[in-house]
Amino acid sequence: MVSALLLELEGVLVDTRAARFHALRTVLAEDGHTLDEGTFTDVADGLAPFEAAGAIAARLPGEHDATAIELLALRADRAFSERAARGVTLVPGARALLEEAAARVPIALVTRARRPFVEMVLDLADATAFFTTIVSAEDVRDAKPAPEGHLRALARLSARRPLAAADVVALEDALSGIRAARSAGIRCVAVGSIPAHRAMEANALLPSLEGCTLADVESVLSPISEEQQ
Repeated sequence: MVSALLLELEGVLVDTRAARFHALRTVLAEDGHTLDEGTFTDVADGLAPFEAAGAIAARLPGEHDATAIELLALRADRAFSERAARGVTLVPGARALLEEAAARVPIALVTRARRPFVEMVLDLADATAFFTTIVSAEDVRDAKPAPEGHLRALARLSARRPLAAADVVALEDALSGIRAARSAGIRCVAVGSIPAHRAMEANALLPSLEGCTLADVESVLSPISEEQQ
């Protein structure tokens, strides 16, 4: 039984991976550095902008202090927002799942994205009303894989109606999100084309949201072995 859903926006409801990669590669190129897709996938995919910039900076020659990393992250986020503003839509199946699930359980957005981008996407998709609460990058001190965002969302939902973490399910697209959810005591379903060695840390896998219902989420989670709980 699923009593609430906690969803990542990027990579679960909208596909932003390519835009994030190109934005970071562009600003690094301006500084004379290169970034290949393999490196991005290995060290930065699924991380919040500052954490992604820090992970990439650690691979670059020379010293990069917190200020330099923050400036890199801000430039990359700006480049990403400019690219995303030209068109971001919900992935196939996302809207249908939101409509069906929201009629049965509360839904929270727990995302690495910043609020302006979140609001833009939800406004364009006319999807804001599906979410009981939104926890964006600005709402937490420690980004995923820290569990702060999931715990904050759970506390907000529980203020309306008491919820047990074990009855809540998170849908995440990356290892950082999977680990954050699991650290919060929340079952997690990996969504999309996440590599198998990362998806195995989740409780279950959904290759796509197309045709997916809340019953399908419950189905892939059952039965859960004692080792996974």
